[in-house]
Amino acid sequence: MKAFIVSVNRHQLFTAGIGSKGVVGASVTWAGGDDFFHFHVGGMDGLTDEHVRWNTPDLKLGDLVTIEIVEAETFDTESERYSYDKSGRKRVSKRVSVRRARGFKAKAQKHQRKKKGT
Repeated sequence: MKAFIVSVNRHQLFTAGIGSKGVVGASVTWAGGDDFFHFHVGGMDGLTDEHVRWNTPDLKLGDLVTIEIVEAETFDTESERYSYDKSGRKRVSKRVSVRRARGFKAKAQKHQRKKKGT
């Protein structure tokens, strides 16, 4: 199945995939007049009609973002899975554990410190 291997500054973060029925996308957006970059990897599971999202680190000028398109049998678990009820309110179906989310954030921060040389 198709998947994205997502890396920042040559450090692999995760493999994003949804299976045979669904959509996965990745984007980096810059907001003019500001040095804010929005990095999003997510999609929709066509079997459950749920949106999925993977945690991504904050980006800054000079960061290298790589999306490698691959065939993969397994994917990394998304950080969040959610749908909307009939009134349009977001309903969280599944979140990654707090411990795992903190571990991901700590790993990203450690990588940023290593790059800065601190």
